[in-house]
Amino acid sequence: GRTALFYRYWNAAAGLPAGTGRQVLASSFGVAALVLGLPLWRAQIQFRAQQLARLQQAALAAELKTLQAQIEPHFLYNTLSSTRYLTRHDPDKAGQMLEHLIGYLHSALPDMRAETSTLGREAGLVRHYLAVIALRHGERLQVAIEVPDALASAALPPLMLMTLAENAVKHGLERQPGAVRIGLRAAAQGADLCVTVCDDGPGIGKAVFGSGVGLRNLRERLAALYGKRARFELLRLDSGVTEARLVLPLQMAAPA
Repeated sequence: GRTALFYRYWNAAAGLPAGTGRQVLASSFGVAALVLGLPLWRAQIQFRAQQLARLQQAALAAELKTLQAQIEPHFLYNTLSSTRYLTRHDPDKAGQMLEHLIGYLHSALPDMRAETSTLGREAGLVRHYLAVIALRHGERLQVAIEVPDALASAALPPLMLMTLAENAVKHGLERQPGAVRIGLRAAAQGADLCVTVCDDGPGIGKAVFGSGVGLRNLRERLAALYGKRARFELLRLDSGVTEARLVLPLQMAAPA
């Protein structure tokens, strides 16, 4: 027919073997379809990535709400229980514990349900928390907090420092009968914010070093919020100090 005659003349004019014209034309249509479909394919990939990111953020928010619901009653119950005991045996110390509890609640409750926080606010929570723990354990616990005023408004995900402080108490203070020092310090390192919580207690056993649920959740939250721009390190230094280090982009929170 006419189609066969067309391909015969095309092959003869181009000096191609018989049947080549049909193959070339078919290949051309295939390449054209691929080129035209590539933007659509890319758009689908981007849409799926955005969907996944939204799901991760939703899961992150749900996880944070669960974490907040777990921390508040736990801390309040232990503090009130200790205060009741001290009221009978050491009223002065009971008064100090109540003052720190009030300070903790005053700074924590208005923002405890927020999805974002600041270094200053989170350091304040840790300061009151460790003050209460120190009252419960007497002179065994020494606390040092160094947060420059210039970094107080740096953005920081809520409850991350509390997780590290609780970890230091659990694996540092509560596992050692003698005195323990817990420190919190923050510094700017170029475009990053570096926050460190350290203790000189016995540290986490090698079998579970850094594998707890709290630290695993912390790593997952960092990855979901910042990707590869943030990291968490848990180190056992030669000096015997356990150091938990957060490194994330230095961003100043917008004024409330």
